Amino acid sequence: MVRPRKFTDQDILHAARAVFLEHGPAASTTLIADAVGMSQAALFKRFGTKDRLLLLSLVPSGSIAFIERLQAGPDDRPIPDQLVAVALEASRFFDTMMPCLMTLRAAGLNPGILSPPRCGPVAPRLAGCKGRWTPAGCARSWWTPSR
Repeated sequence: MVRPRKFTDQDILHAARAVFLEHGPAASTTLIADAVGMSQAALFKRFGTKDRLLLLSLVPSGSIAFIERLQAGPDDRPIPDQLVAVALEASRFFDTMMPCLMTLRAAGLNPGILSPPRCGPVAPRLAGCKGRWTPAGCARSWWTPSR
């Protein structure tokens, strides 16, 4: 019979992220295991390698809010208000992700891994949003470039 897990993968990844961001990529897995309250052996059994734990804890999971908002297109609110909201969401995302990117780079890992299948490449997803924000002049109706 398999013993039930006391900690979810998300609990472990959250603790690993905190340890890696505080101590850098050289942080020991013992330190991570202690932060979670599990053995180092159990940590390796769950994630295999330290590099895999590093990647999974520092790469974003799930959807990226500002990209989802852009892909959804504008709603009935004024366009400037919506673009400010998108910019604030993007700022929060990058405030969170920049330390993660720097930690990955310090570990010698390519930050290009921030486009795994679960996130999708960011640039093509953003490029696909242009048409949603420009039809019928909705993006131009409020912005006129000054010369």
